[in-house]
Amino acid sequence: MLLKVGIVGASSHRYAIIIGTSCSVIAALLTACIVIAVLRKKRKEKALDDEGFLQELPRLPTRYTYKELHAVTNGFAIKLGEGGFGEVYQGTLVSGTKVAVKMLQTTSKHSFAQFRSEVASIGIASHMNLVTLLGFCHSAEGKLLVYEYMTMGSLDRWLFGEGHKLGWGRRCKIAMDAARGLAYLHHECGQKVVHCDIKPENILLDDNFNAKIGDFGLAKLIEQDRQSFNMTTLKGTRGYLAPEWLQDAVITPRSDVYSFGVVLLELVTGHRCLEGNAGYLPTMAFRIVSESASASSMEVSLPWLASGERSRGDDSGETQPPPQPMCLRVVESCGSKMGALFDRRLSQDADMALASVQRMIFIALWCVQPDPTVRPPMNVVLQMLEGTLHVPPPLLQQTTRSMNSSSGFTSETTDTGTIESQPLIWSHPNTCLD
Repeated sequence: MLLKVGIVGASSHRYAIIIGTSCSVIAALLTACIVIAVLRKKRKEKALDDEGFLQELPRLPTRYTYKELHAVTNGFAIKLGEGGFGEVYQGTLVSGTKVAVKMLQTTSKHSFAQFRSEVASIGIASHMNLVTLLGFCHSAEGKLLVYEYMTMGSLDRWLFGEGHKLGWGRRCKIAMDAARGLAYLHHECGQKVVHCDIKPENILLDDNFNAKIGDFGLAKLIEQDRQSFNMTTLKGTRGYLAPEWLQDAVITPRSDVYSFGVVLLELVTGHRCLEGNAGYLPTMAFRIVSESASASSMEVSLPWLASGERSRGDDSGETQPPPQPMCLRVVESCGSKMGALFDRRLSQDADMALASVQRMIFIALWCVQPDPTVRPPMNVVLQMLEGTLHVPPPLLQQTTRSMNSSSGFTSETTDTGTIESQPLIWSHPNTCLD
């Protein structure tokens, strides 16, 4: 009898274990099924959202399948370059047209955000100084963008690469081409486009050295009745970021102007903005100009600062009252030390006139002013580069932004000697600052 009871007890215990294990397995399977169903639903909703986004674009370029672009690039055989968001490959369409195919990193959580930025920006923009988006692929296999092929590659290859010499005339033309592209994005699109990553790597050259702006992965669209947007995370490239990126993250088209000014200084010097122990190029430029120049307080009319309202970043193009002259501490004349900024490779260039180089330096120094309200808008920068608008002597600022290669961002102050930096009081334009 005791044996029978023991057997029954053991059997009940086994049944309890079996039932408990079965319930756990069933619960785990149900949970897995629910998770899979939710993920599939989210993917389906995202796919529908993605398709809706693509259908809303005013000018949708050609859509390719992944298989087609695999064939176009011969299995992604020739890599042209790579960046933070993906790799670029050379390809040839059936028509024989060469293209550059950018494959976005599918592992990056920002990949579709970049895809949207590039397709949306190019979708509303069409200009001879912007790289043309010819097509795209949006599928489970990947997200790819098909661009026109720029034969001569990017500006950095010619400006900083070994064995290349870029003449002064071509440098000036490249500066004007890039300025035209940016001016179009800021002033002539239905929506303003802030590129957010202007640098030599994103200025591409065709076989005639015509320059076009490319890589709109960080670009932001702004409605015409708005002047700025907030950045939740710091993006862009060190050395080209405007100071406001590091302060309150309120970004305007003038942030692109700052980056463009850094590029202008690189065109003049032939050096990268952050290079070894040389320091930050805009800081060095302010210092050299300050040491080389005789400065004085003089009345200066800035055509892009017509009023206090204008100084807050109004680029709407509406009629403004005539600019009021302001008494500022500015460069009056330049001495021989300015030559320290010139690219030595240009010493024998017949096209390189001192006045032309000084003009570009002055324009660059206006573009990289720490105060964004002092920087000229891109349409004014373009006119100054073209020579249709007078370039006022640059305002000498003490504080500019530098970036420490090891610890990130720091503030750096230029040593201006006896030349004192003065604050600007735009609400009282007739005030003379001694």
